Amino acid sequence: MTTTEALADQLVAPAIAGLRQAHPELQLDLIVGVRSLDIARREADLAVRFARPSVSELICRKLGEVGFSLYASERYLAKVGVPKRGQGLAGCDLITFTGAPAAISPFFMGESLEGRAQCAPLR
Repeated sequence: MTTTEALADQLVAPAIAGLRQAHPELQLDLIVGVRSLDIARREADLAVRFARPSVSELICRKLGEVGFSLYASERYLAKVGVPKRGQGLAGCDLITFTGAPAAISPFFMGESLEGRAQCAPLR
């Protein structure tokens, strides 16, 4: 099984504990990271991710929803202004982690990312 650190910590590891109690004979290898392993090539048998895979032959189930939010210091907002809902994030500096929605979509929280400042992802 493969998943991200955040999902492993908050969702997968606690679920594995209960699963192992119910089925002590079960052996499970958990690979944690943002690198997407290829299920079709048997790099993993199960993946828990934030986004739907691009391969249509895989069986996918929605496990829940995850909320994201934007944060900024008062000093930064005084310098660049508060983004207006529905007008995109052009001119905003976004710092994300590898695998964040900003890295996989042209939109973040429903806002266009076109014209935003490019910042290196935190790793």
